[in-house]
Amino acid sequence: MRKALSIFLILALLLGLFTGCSSPSSELSALTRQLSEMDGYTFTAVGEVIFTEGATPYVPDMPLSYEITGVRFADGDLSAQLNFTDALGRRTADISFTSVGGINYLGFIPFFQEVMDELYAPYTAIPISESFFGYPYLTDPGLNLENLPINFPALIDALDNRDIRYGLSQSAGLYSLHLTGDQLSPSILATIVRPFGLYSDLYAYTLPAEEMHFDPLLGILLAGDLSEYLLELTFTLDEETSTFTMWLTLIAPGLMEVRADVVYQEIPTTVILPPADMVDLVTMQYLFAAYQEANARALFIAQSGIEIIQDLPELHMTEHEESNLLIPFDMEIGDTVHTVSLMVGASNTASHGYVHSFTPAMAILYTTRPAHSASETMAPIVLEDFGVEAYDAENFQRTAMRVNAHDTAAVKALYFDDNHMGRTLHIYVLQNLDDSDYALFMGIIVILDSLTAHAYRVLEELGFLIGIDFQDYLTLAQGD
Repeated sequence: MRKALSIFLILALLLGLFTGCSSPSSELSALTRQLSEMDGYTFTAVGEVIFTEGATPYVPDMPLSYEITGVRFADGDLSAQLNFTDALGRRTADISFTSVGGINYLGFIPFFQEVMDELYAPYTAIPISESFFGYPYLTDPGLNLENLPINFPALIDALDNRDIRYGLSQSAGLYSLHLTGDQLSPSILATIVRPFGLYSDLYAYTLPAEEMHFDPLLGILLAGDLSEYLLELTFTLDEETSTFTMWLTLIAPGLMEVRADVVYQEIPTTVILPPADMVDLVTMQYLFAAYQEANARALFIAQSGIEIIQDLPELHMTEHEESNLLIPFDMEIGDTVHTVSLMVGASNTASHGYVHSFTPAMAILYTTRPAHSASETMAPIVLEDFGVEAYDAENFQRTAMRVNAHDTAAVKALYFDDNHMGRTLHIYVLQNLDDSDYALFMGIIVILDSLTAHAYRVLEELGFLIGIDFQDYLTLAQGD
């Protein structure tokens, strides 16, 4: 009886010994469970990729390091600031992310401004806020913020328990896990490099669909020999401050090393509110296209060499009273009828959106264009529609383009000293119409060798009504 009792006690003690001394893998499970069950935590993460020299080409739209700070709660709500650094050490502006109730919001303006500044360098890009009316957030339900910064519990859950048991060691509160390539799945690699992939997601908004690159770093990793890869994880939990720290190194021999340090600290539950000002993806794409067009026009002006002077007064190109020299003519512009001034006794016609007034000494043409800034709208008309290529002249002069303070009106002139009509003066006048998406353009051609006193007085009166002294341009041409 005692012998049987002694064997029972020995078995009981051995069972207690094994159940009382938990294994490192079970401690790790408890640790990651504690992290995943936190009601909320702040986090700070830094990551970098170091390519093996000469082994892998650098992908232009991929950063080499990132920094993320933010807060995340158990229900998935997130608020974070992220910036990247490229191979030249250039750091992007902070990019804001917010996720509330499963809806993601991206504060994209600073990042997009930097991209546009680079695309349109060395010319200054138009402030992107002028097209987006401030600094709204983009509502993009497709943006993947799940693994921001790195979802450590998900990373551990994706591993095989046997791999954890054999690869894990523990010493003085530090847990170290070593895994070889055959234990690393593509989903694990995707979790590790996901913060880098966010850059490609953002950059894709600025590119045509055929030029988009998705997670280039992941693509490079998956194209390598995964069996040679090594993942090293070290982590610890400070119970006193409820701070969890992780250090990660992924080694891909002959390709790169990916490193990440992440610190999580538990905080009381609070509330993250959605942004007050936001646009959806369709609206953003429409506005962004308008923004790119505006920059293209500004770039065109910069490359054209047109000199612009802001000294023009406000113009009045329409609604003039009838006189002995000029008569009003109804011109339909959008949904509104405006009157423009034509020459008395001239051949006056209208067709296909154009209004013509012609005499042997002078011709006037009116048409409309979509309204942008006056200088942007005027430049292609002058340089393309009425460019020097259309004339025989080898010698010509061009004046600076005068614009008003708000760039809603512009005037410019070209003088040709020898073309198929003889010496000619071309005057271009443009004004954005109030409460309209249109600009009214007027082109005047003065045939200097046929100029009469009557035509001179017509030009003088027309300039007086509009608010421009056309005689200055006549003096320039006649004094040549």
